[in-house]
Amino acid sequence: MKNMNRTGLYILLTVGLFAVSGWAKTRPRPVARPAVLMYLTDRPDSIADFRAHARQIDIAAPQVLTMAADGRVSGGVPAIVSATARKFHIRLMPLVTNAGFSLAVMDRALHSPAAERRLLRELVRRGRAGHWWGIQFDFEHIPSRDRARYSHLAGLARRAFHRAGMKFSVTIVPRMSNNPRDFSAGGWKTWSGVYGYRALGRAADFVTVMTYSEFSGLTQPGPVSGMPWIRRCLRYALANMPARKISIGAAFYSQSWRGAAHTAIPSVPRVPKVYRPLHPSPWHGRTGETTWLTALWKRYPGVWDPAQQAYVTRHRGERQTRVIWWSMARSLRRLWILTRRDHLAGISAWRLGQEDPRVWKVLP
Repeated sequence: MKNMNRTGLYILLTVGLFAVSGWAKTRPRPVARPAVLMYLTDRPDSIADFRAHARQIDIAAPQVLTMAADGRVSGGVPAIVSATARKFHIRLMPLVTNAGFSLAVMDRALHSPAAERRLLRELVRRGRAGHWWGIQFDFEHIPSRDRARYSHLAGLARRAFHRAGMKFSVTIVPRMSNNPRDFSAGGWKTWSGVYGYRALGRAADFVTVMTYSEFSGLTQPGPVSGMPWIRRCLRYALANMPARKISIGAAFYSQSWRGAAHTAIPSVPRVPKVYRPLHPSPWHGRTGETTWLTALWKRYPGVWDPAQQAYVTRHRGERQTRVIWWSMARSLRRLWILTRRDHLAGISAWRLGQEDPRVWKVLP
Protein backbone atom coordinates (compact mmCIF):
# COMPACT_ATOMS: atom_id res chain seq x y z
CA MET A 1 0.00 0.00 0.00
CA LYS A 2 2.94 2.35 0.66
CA ASN A 3 4.13 2.01 -2.98
CA MET A 4 0.71 2.64 -4.57
CA ASN A 5 0.74 5.94 -6.53
CA ARG A 6 -1.94 8.56 -6.11
CA THR A 7 -3.69 7.69 -9.39
CA GLY A 8 -4.09 4.05 -8.40
CA LEU A 9 -5.38 4.99 -4.98
CA TYR A 10 -7.91 7.37 -6.54
CA ILE A 11 -9.17 4.66 -8.91
CA LEU A 12 -9.48 2.17 -6.06
CA LEU A 13 -11.45 4.59 -3.86
CA THR A 14 -13.75 5.58 -6.72
CA VAL A 15 -14.60 1.97 -7.57
CA GLY A 16 -15.23 1.26 -3.92
CA LEU A 17 -17.56 4.21 -3.53
CA PHE A 18 -19.58 3.18 -6.59
CA ALA A 19 -19.83 -0.36 -5.27
CA VAL A 20 -21.09 0.80 -1.89
CA SER A 21 -23.51 3.24 -3.52
CA GLY A 22 -24.90 0.55 -5.80
CA TRP A 23 -25.31 -1.86 -2.89
CA ALA A 24 -27.18 0.77 -0.90
CA LYS A 25 -29.59 1.40 -3.76
CA THR A 26 -30.37 -2.24 -4.43
CA ARG A 27 -30.52 -3.38 -0.82
CA PRO A 28 -34.15 -4.37 -0.08
CA ARG A 29 -35.95 -2.22 2.43
CA PRO A 30 -37.02 -3.98 5.62
CA VAL A 31 -40.73 -4.82 5.65
CA ALA A 32 -42.57 -3.10 8.48
CA ARG A 33 -44.14 -5.45 11.01
CA PRO A 34 -47.98 -5.34 10.95
CA ALA A 35 -49.43 -3.28 13.78
CA VAL A 36 -51.30 -5.04 16.60
CA LEU A 37 -54.48 -3.12 17.41
CA MET A 38 -56.42 -4.31 20.43
CA TYR A 39 -59.99 -3.35 21.18
CA LEU A 40 -60.97 -3.03 24.81
CA THR A 41 -63.89 -1.84 26.88
CA ASP A 42 -64.14 -0.38 30.36
CA ARG A 43 -64.81 -3.85 31.83
CA PRO A 44 -62.34 -4.96 34.51
CA ASP A 45 -61.25 -8.09 32.59
CA SER A 46 -60.53 -6.04 29.46
CA ILE A 47 -58.50 -3.40 31.29
CA ALA A 48 -56.58 -6.03 33.27
CA ASP A 49 -55.61 -7.76 30.00
CA PHE A 50 -54.50 -4.47 28.52
CA ARG A 51 -52.20 -3.76 31.43
CA ALA A 52 -50.82 -7.30 31.51
CA HIS A 53 -49.92 -7.42 27.80
CA ALA A 54 -49.20 -3.77 27.06
CA ARG A 55 -45.74 -4.54 25.65
CA GLN A 56 -47.31 -6.51 22.79
CA ILE A 57 -49.83 -3.85 21.78
CA ASP A 58 -49.14 -1.12 19.22
CA ILE A 59 -52.55 0.57 19.14
CA ALA A 60 -55.12 0.58 21.95
CA ALA A 61 -58.68 1.19 20.78
CA PRO A 62 -61.04 1.52 23.74
CA GLN A 63 -64.71 1.47 22.76
CA VAL A 64 -65.78 4.19 25.20
CA LEU A 65 -67.29 7.13 23.26
CA THR A 66 -70.92 7.39 22.19
CA MET A 67 -72.56 9.78 19.73
CA ALA A 68 -76.16 10.94 20.18
CA ALA A 69 -78.44 11.86 17.27
CA ASP A 70 -77.59 15.54 17.68
CA GLY A 71 -73.85 14.84 17.46
CA ARG A 72 -73.09 15.20 21.16
CA VAL A 73 -70.41 12.85 22.47
CA SER A 74 -70.47 11.17 25.86
CA GLY A 75 -68.08 8.83 27.66
CA GLY A 76 -64.34 8.97 28.08
CA VAL A 77 -61.12 6.97 28.21
CA PRO A 78 -60.52 5.48 31.68
CA ALA A 79 -57.56 7.12 33.42
CA ILE A 80 -55.78 3.80 33.89
CA VAL A 81 -55.96 3.13 30.13
CA SER A 82 -54.49 6.54 29.30
CA ALA A 83 -51.74 6.12 31.89
CA THR A 84 -50.82 2.64 30.65
CA ALA A 85 -50.73 3.85 27.04
CA ARG A 86 -48.36 6.68 28.01
CA LYS A 87 -46.13 4.40 30.05
CA PHE A 88 -45.64 1.86 27.28
CA HIS A 89 -45.78 4.31 24.34
CA ILE A 90 -48.94 2.74 22.96
CA ARG A 91 -50.84 4.73 20.34
CA LEU A 92 -54.28 5.57 21.73
CA MET A 93 -57.20 5.53 19.26
CA PRO A 94 -60.60 5.59 21.02
CA LEU A 95 -63.72 4.41 19.21
CA VAL A 96 -66.89 6.42 18.85
CA THR A 97 -70.13 4.52 18.26
CA ASN A 98 -73.73 5.54 17.58
CA ALA A 99 -75.72 5.27 20.83
CA GLY A 100 -77.06 1.74 21.17
CA PHE A 101 -75.84 1.06 17.63
CA SER A 102 -79.20 2.58 16.73
CA LEU A 103 -80.12 2.94 13.07
CA ALA A 104 -82.38 5.89 13.89
CA VAL A 105 -79.59 7.74 15.72
CA MET A 106 -77.21 7.33 12.82
CA ASP A 107 -79.80 8.28 10.21
CA ARG A 108 -80.70 11.50 12.02
CA ALA A 109 -77.07 12.49 12.58
CA LEU A 110 -76.12 11.97 8.93
CA HIS A 111 -79.02 14.19 7.80
CA SER A 112 -77.99 17.04 10.09
CA PRO A 113 -74.93 19.13 9.14
CA ALA A 114 -75.13 20.75 12.58
CA ALA A 115 -74.87 17.33 14.26
CA GLU A 116 -71.88 16.41 12.11
CA ARG A 117 -70.10 19.66 12.95
CA ARG A 118 -70.78 19.17 16.66
CA LEU A 119 -69.51 15.57 16.51
CA LEU A 120 -66.21 16.53 14.87
CA ARG A 121 -65.74 19.58 17.06
CA GLU A 122 -66.19 17.59 20.26
CA LEU A 123 -63.93 14.76 19.10
CA VAL A 124 -61.15 17.17 18.14
CA ARG A 125 -61.42 18.92 21.51
CA ARG A 126 -61.27 15.63 23.41
CA GLY A 127 -58.47 14.27 21.24
CA ARG A 128 -56.27 17.29 21.80
CA ALA A 129 -56.92 17.29 25.54
CA GLY A 130 -56.16 13.57 25.82
CA HIS A 131 -53.18 13.59 23.40
CA TRP A 132 -54.82 10.83 21.37
CA TRP A 133 -52.96 9.38 18.39
CA GLY A 134 -56.24 9.10 16.50
CA ILE A 135 -59.96 8.33 16.52
CA GLN A 136 -61.84 5.46 14.91
CA PHE A 137 -65.46 5.59 13.73
CA ASP A 138 -67.30 2.42 14.75
CA PHE A 139 -70.73 3.40 13.46
CA GLU A 140 -72.92 0.39 12.71
CA HIS A 141 -76.49 -0.30 11.58
CA ILE A 142 -76.64 2.53 9.08
CA PRO A 143 -79.21 2.58 6.23
CA SER A 144 -77.58 1.67 2.93
CA ARG A 145 -79.25 4.72 1.33
CA ASP A 146 -76.89 6.87 3.43
CA ARG A 147 -73.73 5.55 1.77
CA ALA A 148 -72.81 8.86 0.12
CA ARG A 149 -73.57 10.79 3.32
CA TYR A 150 -71.42 8.49 5.44
CA SER A 151 -68.52 8.69 2.98
CA HIS A 152 -68.86 12.49 3.05
CA LEU A 153 -68.70 12.49 6.87
CA ALA A 154 -65.55 10.36 6.70
CA GLY A 155 -63.93 12.92 4.40
CA LEU A 156 -64.82 15.73 6.81
CA ALA A 157 -63.41 13.72 9.71
CA ARG A 158 -60.13 13.10 7.92
CA ARG A 159 -59.59 16.80 7.33
CA ALA A 160 -60.62 17.81 10.86
CA PHE A 161 -58.52 15.17 12.59
CA HIS A 162 -55.45 15.72 10.42
CA ARG A 163 -55.55 19.44 11.14
CA ALA A 164 -55.51 18.51 14.83
CA GLY A 165 -52.55 16.17 14.31
CA MET A 166 -54.56 12.96 14.70
CA LYS A 167 -55.11 9.90 12.55
CA PHE A 168 -58.53 8.85 11.30
CA SER A 169 -59.74 5.28 11.01
CA VAL A 170 -63.06 3.56 10.39
CA THR A 171 -64.46 0.07 10.92
CA ILE A 172 -66.23 -1.53 7.99
CA VAL A 173 -68.43 -4.60 7.74
CA PRO A 174 -66.79 -7.36 5.68
CA ARG A 175 -68.31 -8.40 2.42
CA MET A 176 -67.41 -10.35 -0.68
CA SER A 177 -69.11 -8.23 -3.32
CA ASN A 178 -71.03 -5.03 -3.98
CA ASN A 179 -74.11 -6.91 -5.15
CA PRO A 180 -77.15 -6.58 -2.84
CA ARG A 181 -78.40 -9.96 -4.08
CA ASP A 182 -75.48 -11.66 -2.33
CA PHE A 183 -76.96 -10.65 1.04
CA SER A 184 -80.18 -11.08 2.92
CA ALA A 185 -82.46 -8.05 2.56
CA GLY A 186 -81.73 -6.76 6.05
CA GLY A 187 -78.08 -7.69 5.77
CA TRP A 188 -77.57 -5.24 2.90
CA LYS A 189 -80.04 -2.45 3.72
CA THR A 190 -79.21 -2.00 7.40
CA TRP A 191 -75.80 -3.64 7.86
CA SER A 192 -73.21 -3.82 5.10
CA GLY A 193 -74.53 -1.81 2.17
CA VAL A 194 -73.62 1.61 3.55
CA TYR A 195 -69.86 1.13 3.48
CA GLY A 196 -68.34 2.49 0.30
CA TYR A 197 -65.02 0.67 0.33
CA ARG A 198 -63.25 2.91 -2.17
CA ALA A 199 -64.41 6.19 -0.62
CA LEU A 200 -63.70 5.10 2.95
CA GLY A 201 -60.34 3.67 1.90
CA ARG A 202 -59.39 7.08 0.49
CA ALA A 203 -60.63 9.00 3.52
CA ALA A 204 -59.18 6.86 6.31
CA ASP A 205 -55.55 6.38 7.27
CA PHE A 206 -56.51 2.74 7.68
CA VAL A 207 -59.69 0.69 7.97
CA THR A 208 -60.54 -2.25 10.17
CA VAL A 209 -62.34 -4.92 8.16
CA MET A 210 -64.36 -6.68 10.87
CA THR A 211 -63.87 -10.23 9.64
CA TYR A 212 -65.57 -11.86 12.59
CA SER A 213 -69.11 -13.11 13.18
CA GLU A 214 -69.13 -15.00 9.89
CA PHE A 215 -71.75 -17.10 11.67
CA SER A 216 -73.58 -15.93 14.78
CA GLY A 217 -76.38 -16.77 17.14
CA LEU A 218 -78.83 -15.70 14.40
CA THR A 219 -77.57 -18.26 11.89
CA GLN A 220 -76.84 -21.96 11.75
CA PRO A 221 -73.66 -23.10 13.53
CA GLY A 222 -70.47 -22.19 11.72
CA PRO A 223 -67.01 -20.68 12.25
CA VAL A 224 -66.70 -17.28 13.87
CA SER A 225 -64.07 -16.42 11.25
CA GLY A 226 -63.34 -19.21 8.79
CA MET A 227 -60.11 -18.71 6.87
CA PRO A 228 -61.69 -19.19 3.40
CA TRP A 229 -64.20 -16.47 4.23
CA ILE A 230 -61.50 -14.16 5.54
CA ARG A 231 -59.50 -14.63 2.34
CA ARG A 232 -62.57 -13.92 0.19
CA CYS A 233 -63.42 -10.75 2.12
CA LEU A 234 -59.78 -9.66 1.97
CA ARG A 235 -59.71 -10.20 -1.79
CA TYR A 236 -62.67 -7.83 -2.19
CA ALA A 237 -61.10 -5.25 0.13
CA LEU A 238 -57.79 -5.38 -1.76
CA ALA A 239 -59.63 -4.69 -5.00
CA ASN A 240 -60.85 -1.41 -3.51
CA MET A 241 -57.97 -0.11 -1.36
CA PRO A 242 -54.24 -0.71 -0.88
CA ALA A 243 -53.03 -3.42 1.49
CA ARG A 244 -51.22 -0.87 3.67
CA LYS A 245 -54.64 0.54 4.65
CA ILE A 246 -56.24 -2.75 5.72
CA SER A 247 -56.19 -3.98 9.29
CA ILE A 248 -57.83 -7.39 9.28
CA GLY A 249 -60.23 -8.33 12.07
CA ALA A 250 -59.28 -11.08 14.53
CA ALA A 251 -61.88 -12.79 16.70
CA PHE A 252 -60.94 -13.23 20.36
CA TYR A 253 -64.22 -14.95 21.20
CA SER A 254 -65.91 -18.24 20.37
CA GLN A 255 -69.51 -19.15 19.62
CA SER A 256 -71.60 -21.97 21.05
CA TRP A 257 -74.93 -23.29 19.78
CA ARG A 258 -77.34 -25.59 21.62
CA GLY A 259 -80.27 -27.43 20.07
CA ALA A 260 -82.62 -30.24 20.95
CA ALA A 261 -81.27 -33.78 20.98
CA HIS A 262 -82.73 -34.54 17.55
CA THR A 263 -81.50 -31.32 15.87
CA ALA A 264 -79.51 -32.11 12.74
CA ILE A 265 -76.00 -30.61 12.66
CA PRO A 266 -75.61 -28.82 9.31
CA SER A 267 -72.48 -29.08 7.22
CA VAL A 268 -70.61 -25.86 6.53
CA PRO A 269 -69.40 -25.12 2.99
CA ARG A 270 -66.00 -23.49 2.66
CA VAL A 271 -67.66 -20.15 1.89
CA PRO A 272 -71.48 -19.99 1.87
CA LYS A 273 -72.96 -18.00 -1.00
CA VAL A 274 -75.45 -16.18 1.23
CA TYR A 275 -75.67 -15.81 5.00
CA ARG A 276 -79.30 -15.76 6.06
CA PRO A 277 -80.74 -15.54 9.58
CA LEU A 278 -82.91 -18.45 10.68
CA HIS A 279 -86.50 -17.56 11.66
CA PRO A 280 -87.33 -19.39 13.79
CA SER A 281 -84.01 -20.95 14.67
CA PRO A 282 -83.67 -24.45 16.17
CA TRP A 283 -80.44 -23.23 17.78
CA HIS A 284 -79.73 -21.10 20.82
CA GLY A 285 -76.43 -19.26 20.37
CA ARG A 286 -74.08 -17.79 22.94
CA THR A 287 -70.82 -15.89 22.60
CA GLY A 288 -68.09 -17.31 24.83
CA GLU A 289 -65.57 -15.56 27.02
CA THR A 290 -62.36 -16.91 28.49
CA THR A 291 -63.50 -18.27 31.88
CA TRP A 292 -66.56 -19.96 30.50
CA LEU A 293 -64.68 -21.32 27.49
CA THR A 294 -61.89 -22.84 29.57
CA ALA A 295 -64.38 -24.94 31.50
CA LEU A 296 -66.30 -25.82 28.35
CA TRP A 297 -63.18 -26.98 26.48
CA LYS A 298 -62.43 -29.54 29.18
CA ARG A 299 -65.87 -31.08 28.69
CA TYR A 300 -66.21 -30.65 24.94
CA PRO A 301 -62.71 -30.49 23.41
CA GLY A 302 -62.56 -29.42 19.79
CA VAL A 303 -60.96 -31.02 16.75
CA TRP A 304 -59.05 -29.06 14.11
CA ASP A 305 -60.95 -28.32 10.90
CA PRO A 306 -58.23 -27.90 8.24
CA ALA A 307 -60.61 -26.29 5.73
CA GLN A 308 -61.79 -23.54 8.10
CA GLN A 309 -58.50 -23.33 10.06
CA ALA A 310 -60.39 -23.47 13.35
CA TYR A 311 -61.33 -25.92 16.09
CA VAL A 312 -64.89 -27.24 16.23
CA THR A 313 -66.84 -29.38 18.69
CA ARG A 314 -69.86 -31.37 17.56
CA HIS A 315 -71.54 -33.23 20.41
CA ARG A 316 -74.85 -35.05 20.40
CA GLY A 317 -76.12 -35.91 23.88
CA GLU A 318 -79.27 -37.52 25.21
CA ARG A 319 -80.87 -34.16 26.01
CA GLN A 320 -79.24 -31.71 23.65
CA THR A 321 -76.99 -31.22 20.64
CA ARG A 322 -74.08 -28.82 21.01
CA VAL A 323 -71.84 -27.22 18.38
CA ILE A 324 -68.96 -24.92 19.30
CA TRP A 325 -66.65 -23.09 16.92
CA TRP A 326 -63.56 -21.93 18.76
CA SER A 327 -61.26 -18.95 18.20
CA MET A 328 -57.94 -20.21 19.50
CA ALA A 329 -54.28 -19.29 19.22
CA ARG A 330 -53.71 -21.72 16.34
CA SER A 331 -56.24 -19.84 14.19
CA LEU A 332 -54.66 -16.50 15.08
CA ARG A 333 -51.25 -17.82 14.03
CA ARG A 334 -52.62 -18.56 10.53
CA LEU A 335 -54.18 -15.09 10.39
CA TRP A 336 -50.92 -13.45 11.46
CA ILE A 337 -49.07 -15.31 8.69
CA LEU A 338 -51.66 -14.08 6.16
CA THR A 339 -51.28 -10.51 7.45
CA ARG A 340 -47.51 -10.57 6.99
CA ARG A 341 -47.64 -12.32 3.63
CA ASP A 342 -50.04 -9.79 2.11
CA HIS A 343 -48.26 -6.80 3.74
CA LEU A 344 -51.42 -5.61 5.48
CA ALA A 345 -51.47 -2.73 7.94
CA GLY A 346 -52.06 -5.14 10.81
CA ILE A 347 -54.71 -6.97 12.80
CA SER A 348 -57.58 -5.56 14.88
CA ALA A 349 -58.67 -7.97 17.62
CA TRP A 350 -62.06 -7.88 19.32
CA ARG A 351 -61.66 -7.86 22.27
CA LEU A 352 -59.25 -8.01 25.23
CA GLY A 353 -60.59 -10.13 28.08
CA GLN A 354 -62.11 -12.82 25.86
CA GLU A 355 -59.07 -14.43 24.28
CA ASP A 356 -57.37 -17.78 24.47
CA PRO A 357 -54.39 -16.94 26.75
CA ARG A 358 -52.03 -18.65 24.30
CA VAL A 359 -52.55 -15.94 21.67
CA TRP A 360 -49.86 -13.89 23.41
CA LYS A 361 -47.32 -16.52 22.39
CA VAL A 362 -48.30 -15.94 18.76
CA LEU A 363 -48.06 -12.15 18.71
CA PRO A 364 -44.60 -10.54 18.69
